[in-house]
Amino acid sequence: MPPDEELFKELTMVKFGTPGQKITVEPKDKIKSRLGASPDKADSVAYGNWVRHRSPAEMHEDPDKVIKKGPNREVGLEKLLAHKQKAAQIKQKEFTRALKRMGKARKSRGGKFL
Repeated sequence: MPPDEELFKELTMVKFGTPGQKITVEPKDKIKSRLGASPDKADSVAYGNWVRHRSPAEMHEDPDKVIKKGPNREVGLEKLLAHKQKAAQIKQKEFTRALKRMGKARKSRGGKFL
């Protein structure tokens, strides 16, 4: 979402409660009275998040882990980490190969560098 001070104010103005072990949001008329206007932008964000398509989650062998399938899965960080890990593995292989080449070259020169 783009940075928007009015939206931030509207979203952070809302108060929540937990009577009877349920999360409840305060009535909209109370929000309007504190804000001085209707929180239209916050309503739009809440509605857009509520109606967006979500992929069903599947349970993993470990019940504490949930694997989500589909286009709404947050994979940006996972892709970045996988890319960084693969790059580190490639560098490690290159380093190992270079060490082996240096060892072979050193042996061919009688154990001396250059």
